[in-house]
Amino acid sequence: MPVVGTLLQEEALLRRHGRIIEPGALHSQDCRSRYNLLHVHGHNALLDALATAELLIAMAAHRSVGETFSVSELS
Repeated sequence: MPVVGTLLQEEALLRRHGRIIEPGALHSQDCRSRYNLLHVHGHNALLDALATAELLIAMAAHRSVGETFSVSELS
């Protein structure tokens, strides 16, 4: 199973689009807001895992544009 770093993926996407990466732009919540995901209140292992999984799904949906997409394409 591939390991996917959501924040590294987001950094690569921003760089590919020529965006300047401001300090804090790669915080989990900032990445989530770019995909119109809700703010996650609280900070514990379960909420962090769910928030990261949700972000990964949103990233995959964004990149797939309705076509078949494998998680291994993110690694």
